[in-house]
Amino acid sequence: MERGAGRQRRGEEETVEETGAAGPWGEAEVLALLSVWGELGAAQHSGVSSRATFECISEQLRGLSVLRDWRECQAQCTRLGLQARKAESPGVFTNYNQGAAATMDTQMTPSDLVEEEEDLTSEKEAHSSLVTMQEDTHRPVKRHDTGGSCAESIDFQYKEEDQYIPIIEINSVCSMAASDLLREKQGCRSSSNMASPSELKLGQKLNEGKTKQIFELADEPGHVLVQSKDQITAGNAARKDQMEGKAAIANRTTSCVFKLLQEAGIKTAFVRQQSEKAFVAAHCEMIPIEWVCRRVATGSFLKRNPGVKEGYRFSPLKMEMFFKDDANNDPQWSEEQLLETKLSLAGLTIGRCEVDIMNRSTVAIFEILERAWATQNCTLVDMKIEFGVNVSTKEIVLADVIDNDSWRLWPAGDRSQQKDKQVYRDLKEVTPEAMQMVKRNFEWVSESVKRLLEPQASGRVVVLMGSISDLAHCEKIRKACGSYGIPCDLRVTSAHKGPDETLRIKAEYEGDGVPTVFVAVAGRSNGLGPVMSGNTVYPVINCPPITPDWGAQDIWSSLRMPSGLGCSTVLSPDAAAQFAAQIFGLSDHLVWSKLRASMLNTWVSLKQADKKLQACSL
Repeated sequence: MERGAGRQRRGEEETVEETGAAGPWGEAEVLALLSVWGELGAAQHSGVSSRATFECISEQLRGLSVLRDWRECQAQCTRLGLQARKAESPGVFTNYNQGAAATMDTQMTPSDLVEEEEDLTSEKEAHSSLVTMQEDTHRPVKRHDTGGSCAESIDFQYKEEDQYIPIIEINSVCSMAASDLLREKQGCRSSSNMASPSELKLGQKLNEGKTKQIFELADEPGHVLVQSKDQITAGNAARKDQMEGKAAIANRTTSCVFKLLQEAGIKTAFVRQQSEKAFVAAHCEMIPIEWVCRRVATGSFLKRNPGVKEGYRFSPLKMEMFFKDDANNDPQWSEEQLLETKLSLAGLTIGRCEVDIMNRSTVAIFEILERAWATQNCTLVDMKIEFGVNVSTKEIVLADVIDNDSWRLWPAGDRSQQKDKQVYRDLKEVTPEAMQMVKRNFEWVSESVKRLLEPQASGRVVVLMGSISDLAHCEKIRKACGSYGIPCDLRVTSAHKGPDETLRIKAEYEGDGVPTVFVAVAGRSNGLGPVMSGNTVYPVINCPPITPDWGAQDIWSSLRMPSGLGCSTVLSPDAAAQFAAQIFGLSDHLVWSKLRASMLNTWVSLKQADKKLQACSL
């Protein structure tokens, strides 16, 4: 739904008061408006309030990544008092720095203007909500006129929804409580470090869906701006409503999820969060397949598989794919159908290798997010994602968005506490109160997903070397630990020549309560590993620097141990760091996610190498 689509006409005109449905102006938007206003100083001589003037302003704002129609621009100028000043000296609007900026300095800051506007908007919305609630207390909400074709007579069958209700227009669900307003302001201020949308020059609109718009970036070839909308839909838009704030909530959720996956090592189209409602992504040609991954049987799976009870747990994960075709309600496809279609996107033909990569990637992405949500005592029930082909690199990457429309989340594994969009799908009747509940769920997810980026436990690796001559070997271990985000200390001590100092160092690290894995690096006769293993319950890994001359004999001092010692032995510095990471990964989902992504990337590289070899052989 386009911004302002729900406004009602009075005769042939729309009043300024009816332009509030798009939501409060952000600080960056206000600054962009003032800048454009200052550049259009000549407009004061031809009627500042004319529609043509504000259409021109709206068009220029669009080039600054501010998507506001002319009515919204007119209303905002009225709020800022710009029209009231047109009788002042002729030069007052000729230069923004001398005119508008000076006015702002002496009267209000941009944040003051935003806060004042939000206060006025919240008062108006609260009044609108109260009136609507009073009017609707004893009657159901009216449905749209279907124009002769009754939507209720259609038996909707979709892959994720149980029941669908035709479009219901709610005009007052945008009102927010004072606490909601406070969170909105805090969120806006905390995002001030992000690049302003006004810094981007938008090109043509490449695509527009039910919940987002995609624009080409003129100054960043190969990149696009993904702008979220406040619309919430279900059943391929058989039901749709405006939910103020959803765009910002969805954008925050998506940005956090993609950051989590990127830090793990998953290849995605995400580049950066650009503004409150938009992010920059690599330009991709989308593969028209929704990949659905399920851990728990529920929803449409039960309808398509009679006899399976809700709650059945899939181990391994259940994979399904659906062809994106709104006209046919996104039919389920088999792997064979996808292969036979021979899709070609951005010069890449989707064959066996590409299908296998997407399949494996979907499983890895689900497992990473599943483990992350488990830290919040929340079950990731199922999830749908999409892939695209990067037009620049020609590689398959995770694309589109992952927000609260993309999954089912059950806190404590309890469906009755679900926090995802299924709550909206299940509504028998859309009311302002129901929409506020849906919004609170979306906000809960948006806040919770931030915590997924926080490590649950901080551990460290301590490398003990018997001689400084082993430093190069130990530096490799430290570098590998860094790739998993694990801090690593290097110490020099000899269990043969100074056992008391070795045990003192051990006690130093045991005494501060930080989870620690010791790595013993000692050539010739390894005394470090066995002594450490016999005197600590912390894990000990032997990683001796083997030499060509005596290596075959020296290795036995790291392999053959007396009873009661449980130290392990690996020869590769990278393998020693990986083993330590696997230990920490049991309690730290961020370390675990890096290990899981690394395993996926290794598999993908082998798959692609095999494909290239076959192409050369042929």
